[in-house]
Amino acid sequence: MKLHAMVLVLAAAVALPGLASVTNLSLSGTAYGWQAAGTQGVPGNVNTGSYLTESGTWYGSVEEGLVDGYFYILWDDSRTVQSARWMSTFADTQRGLSSFTLWSLNDGADPEVPASWTKLGDYGDFDNPSSIKLYYEVVLPQAITTKAIKLSYTDQYRPLTGEFEIYSRDMTRLATTISDASPSRGDSLTDKALDGTVFTRYGSEGLGNGPGFMDFDLGGEQAVGALQIYFSIQGGYYAAPESFVIQAWNDDDGEWTDVRTVTDWPAMGLIYSLDLDTAVVTEKIRLNVTGPRASSNYADGSFGVSEFYLYAPVVPEPVTLSLLTIGGLALLRRRV
Repeated sequence: MKLHAMVLVLAAAVALPGLASVTNLSLSGTAYGWQAAGTQGVPGNVNTGSYLTESGTWYGSVEEGLVDGYFYILWDDSRTVQSARWMSTFADTQRGLSSFTLWSLNDGADPEVPASWTKLGDYGDFDNPSSIKLYYEVVLPQAITTKAIKLSYTDQYRPLTGEFEIYSRDMTRLATTISDASPSRGDSLTDKALDGTVFTRYGSEGLGNGPGFMDFDLGGEQAVGALQIYFSIQGGYYAAPESFVIQAWNDDDGEWTDVRTVTDWPAMGLIYSLDLDTAVVTEKIRLNVTGPRASSNYADGSFGVSEFYLYAPVVPEPVTLSLLTIGGLALLRRRV
């Protein structure tokens, strides 16, 4: 396994990156919204980092029938935006969206004025209202700069939003398979952690207070720049772990190398994000659950994973020759 970092040297003092840092990959902001029918929850619930029913954070309609509506995420200053992710909060196919539109706020404009927004695109199936989905991912063709992103919908049947996440980077997932894992419970099979929806899950059997794990295989060496874990606490069988370690396979030594150790993870911590300062080049990433948490059905501990996403490193902006002549481009290559 190899660790790589690219450092642009523009002055005598250069801060080399550390191995990894935990960050919320999504751009947290203030959420506002409106629906033509009665609402459930408040708009601010769509940007809390929590998406499951048990968390009690959602925004939607309580009335039967079709509704129009919108919500938007507003920031104090302009942000770079390239990806968005929308999730319902119930595994009920009637509480999702069949179609929607994304918008960006024009410079200096009032977000409550419809003409203040520029359309980014239509998504879903506008011709088939029954094609409801509970989960959407959008990657824009190129990054934009704006102070707000809005999602609007028309003629949707009681949509219920659990989370609306905005990202400054390309959130296209790396293709992975699960090569090994702790025994699963019932039909909570390992592939449920890679099926693209947070409403299915892999769930471990009781772990007897011992460790559990999942191995995510990249099919060969690839650079990994970030990851997200959507833990599952549904059904009373599973829990978010108290402690876990993200590891990368070291093919040279034939062993796992620790990338990040997490302790005292909260019981309601549903989304874990890791943004690597130094990209890891490896064939496999392991989630090693060192401290399983007791669930209502497993006193000796279990864990559930709804989704596990790996992302490529962010490609740096091209550097002009004039900048290169100032300091040059240094390549730091570290092996572990």
